[in-house]
Amino acid sequence: MVIRGGGSRSDLLCFDDYELALNLVQVPIPVLTGIGHERDTSVCDVVANTQLKTPTAVAEFILAHNEDLLATIQEYEENIRQITKYETQKEGNKLDLLANKLSAEWKLIANGENQKLSSLSESLRGTVKEKIERRQIMLEHTERQLTIVCKNEIKSREIALSNYAMQIRQTAVNLLNTEGMRMNNIEQQLTAHNPKNTLKRGFSITRRGEEIVKDAEEVRAGEEVETITANGSFKSIVI
Repeated sequence: MVIRGGGSRSDLLCFDDYELALNLVQVPIPVLTGIGHERDTSVCDVVANTQLKTPTAVAEFILAHNEDLLATIQEYEENIRQITKYETQKEGNKLDLLANKLSAEWKLIANGENQKLSSLSESLRGTVKEKIERRQIMLEHTERQLTIVCKNEIKSREIALSNYAMQIRQTAVNLLNTEGMRMNNIEQQLTAHNPKNTLKRGFSITRRGEEIVKDAEEVRAGEEVETITANGSFKSIVI
């Protein structure tokens, strides 16, 4: 995952680097990108497996993907339960049919064979029942193993998602701090260049009417000028 929130175009030029893009192409797992604003597109966006517009969009994509994965796992669990139930019922039906068939055949056998046939039927019933029980135990064991694997996978994805969210929040905090420092510097520069602060240091502004006098040669003797200081202003006649 490659993310970078906001920034000017010059701040995002590093994501057009050839070596970086080449490394992303060679990554064996899918790469997600969320760089800059919605209008920005870098070389890393082009070569990525999935291009998203912002870091927030990346987080939303991962959340949606994990929700789909969880739904799929739950569907698999339900399918296993249904298959187990179906197989158990099917084997039970087979056993009932076999028992009915043997019961009908017993009536056709001589009384001397009834005991032998009964013993054979019981043995066959026990064998079939044992086979069904073994099959059911195997299916239940498989279901438990798959449930454990699914839970571990979900937990792993949740931890990864939590880490992604922390990285995104930290990136946002760092960006806000950087912008705050930049605004403070601008405010200090504006304060330093404020004309009022210049006047407070002993300088003054001389005007002739609405024009500011920048050179003594611009005024003539007898003209009235106005001098502005930090605490007020006064008018004078040029000699």
